Amino acid sequence: MRTVAVILAGGTGQRMGASRPKQLIEVGGRPILAYAIEAFNGHLGVDEVLVVMAAGHVRTAATIAAPFHKVTGLMEGGDTRTASTVAALTALTGRSDDTRVLFHDAARPFVDPGVIDRVLEALVAYEAVAVGVPSADTIVAVEDGLVLSMPPRESLARFQTPQGFRLGTIRKAYELALADPLPAATDDCGIVHRYLPDVPIRVVTGSERNLKVTHPLDVVIAEHLAAEPERRPRLPGGQMIFENAPAVIGHRGSGSGDVPLPPLPVAGAAGNPDPETVAENTIPSMLAALDAGASWIEIDVTRTADDELVLRHDPTLPGGAFLIDTAAADSGLPRLAEVFDALPAGVPVDVDVKTILEDAVDAPSRRTGALLAPVLRREAERRPLLVTSFDPSLLLYLRDELPGVPLGLLTWLRFPLWHGVAAAAGLGLQAIGVHTESCGFGHPDTRLRPLEHIVDVAHKADLEFIAWCPPPQDVHAYAAAGVDALVVNDVPGVVGALEALGAVESPSR
Repeated sequence: MRTVAVILAGGTGQRMGASRPKQLIEVGGRPILAYAIEAFNGHLGVDEVLVVMAAGHVRTAATIAAPFHKVTGLMEGGDTRTASTVAALTALTGRSDDTRVLFHDAARPFVDPGVIDRVLEALVAYEAVAVGVPSADTIVAVEDGLVLSMPPRESLARFQTPQGFRLGTIRKAYELALADPLPAATDDCGIVHRYLPDVPIRVVTGSERNLKVTHPLDVVIAEHLAAEPERRPRLPGGQMIFENAPAVIGHRGSGSGDVPLPPLPVAGAAGNPDPETVAENTIPSMLAALDAGASWIEIDVTRTADDELVLRHDPTLPGGAFLIDTAAADSGLPRLAEVFDALPAGVPVDVDVKTILEDAVDAPSRRTGALLAPVLRREAERRPLLVTSFDPSLLLYLRDELPGVPLGLLTWLRFPLWHGVAAAAGLGLQAIGVHTESCGFGHPDTRLRPLEHIVDVAHKADLEFIAWCPPPQDVHAYAAAGVDALVVNDVPGVVGALEALGAVESPSR
């Protein structure tokens, strides 16, 4: 399913009182139109961008749009907003009705990726999506200078853009509108609401930064926003993945291998010959990690011969059989759905996805990512999730399928740190995960660039930095470097070290 963003730049800026369209006014040394195009050109959920420009200014718009590779069309708009939208719909003639179309005002230069994420996510279930922010003012209906009504402020929202639609829906709404001799609507959702009243319009949360430059004072505000840009929200609403850094993530539960249990009432794993230890990637191991103070749980997920998702780090079973040749029931491994059901709601989980060689040749519907996406889409309603993987193709697939779930690229021992940071940022991800032997002190990368500097660059690129498998004695150095999370084998030891530093609170469980 393709996504097309339409930048509506057909206005002439009469309320601005300028000699040229407001979308060509410069803020921060760049035309407003350039910011709007850039926001969608850089979003991985958008496949192409169309620009509808005010009459007489198409050539100027073409120069502005030239650096952006996703711009596939530029056309002249009409005298009204409706006419400009119709011009875009005409350009999309022949496209599938399932195509997702986002209409955005060019005069809103500071739309952030989180707003676009929320629109795309809502379009999975709805045919029309609006963006709104709560009204801070009391809104009244007035006639002849007298108040007619005062709707409760809690029920009101100020609409922004982008507004998203299935192409077949918005096309049908405009066909009906154009047949009406007296059409009345100020935006595209208004057209759908009036002419397709049975189509529900989902409203998702916008942003106060998503300012529409309409009056001269707005230019002053826009200059300020351009000079001091807000860090790109990693998640809807601008939350961070790890609110309290450094978060402690239990590696495969309470650690890799068979791990000694703390003196807690947790039963040993079924079939484990030693009742004092639990095996990795098992429910008892996860519960042990939580009891020891972990704030997140990391699990390894892969698929079996019968397309079930199970927990296993290695591609083979202890006897040497490959999982891809073994049915889930014969593997003796816990299924992902069972694990999610066993964990208390609200416990955050880092899902480390182990793709397999067969993912390169199997039908798309059988690949690990396709099996995983619907499971995580449901689970995201019950708990915070992070998906990590060494496989960039899987992460790109899930980026489109799960726009609200943060994703992280994992790198192995000899992969240069700065290449990993650059790759994760270029893929539009939210985290970078690095093995402790790569980011450990004395490693060639950290001799050239101190870890503090590499973490700082990652943060400037809107990436959260995860170090995995650090020993407790090095925790103080990672905390001082500003890492956001530690994936650890010795949960009690690391938690204790952080408590001694005052970096975490004692576990409440």
